[in-house]
Amino acid sequence: SYPLEPYLLKPIPEIPPDQVVKHQVNCLKNNSKKGDDLGVMAVFMFASPSNKMVTGPLARFIRMVKNPLYASLLNHQEAYFDPITIKENQAEQKVTVVDENNNANVYIFCLSRQTNGYYKNCWMTDSVMRG
Repeated sequence: SYPLEPYLLKPIPEIPPDQVVKHQVNCLKNNSKKGDDLGVMAVFMFASPSNKMVTGPLARFIRMVKNPLYASLLNHQEAYFDPITIKENQAEQKVTVVDENNNANVYIFCLSRQTNGYYKNCWMTDSVMRG
């Protein structure tokens, strides 16, 4: 079972890739409106090391998530998850979010199971693209 406080969840091998995506989308939906960006910070925890090399550090990642390409993920109203596709150590899932203005936006979450290092066997997000 996972912690009651979703912001405290960290990558562990027992979390399947579809649950990683749901966790990240849920954290972005409930990103704090107090300006502390707890939801975005929680999402950054599940960014793969290769993703963090491109999008980090955290302050840069927060700015990226708030740009118009990804901003509709923040505090969205609804999310619809297509079935996930898993091929060996790669996974992909399409997510449609309805933003605060009732606009539907499609995102493709690409994940990989880490093969070494601290996060070995954990599913983590390599990229999120507009669909």
